[in-house]
Amino acid sequence: MPWLAPGETIEWFWECEKHLLGQVRNVLTAPFEPLGEVPESDRKKLKLPLPSTVVSEGRFLDDEWVYDPTLCGRVVAQDPGALAVRFADHLVAGRGKTLLCLTERRLAAVYVADSDNHVLWWQADRSALRALPEVHLGHDLGRPRYFQAFVFTDGSVLEMDQAVGRKTQITAPT
Repeated sequence: MPWLAPGETIEWFWECEKHLLGQVRNVLTAPFEPLGEVPESDRKKLKLPLPSTVVSEGRFLDDEWVYDPTLCGRVVAQDPGALAVRFADHLVAGRGKTLLCLTERRLAAVYVADSDNHVLWWQADRSALRALPEVHLGHDLGRPRYFQAFVFTDGSVLEMDQAVGRKTQITAPT
């Protein structure tokens, strides 16, 4: 993967093949659409069903959005230029072909043009992350879901469903 620095290791990656829920400036959007500039994808628009009207109209309680099968994560921020929003922008712009990759050095949104061509679209140094907690969302008595939360130093948060995440140890040659 040419976007990796020599010796850099991907520890986790998440596939964004579904929609994201957006909560930016206290405005709910489902599905989330990019708010900032993003590269053009050569992929057709995702032919996914849209989130349920319960979710898109905000008629859910607390974190019940996690049960909508069309969603793989959520972005929460007050500023549309926040780091979590910029990552979400690039994840959805890739139309199902963007990976969120966590290395020991950075978090990166990587577009998969084809099996041999991975293009770095957006990145932030790992120091831009305040915390990386695993969060439990949904009902304890129902089907709880586990999400990886990326809590950025600017206060924004990107949560990705652990069901679409993979732990790995892919290291670039030195």
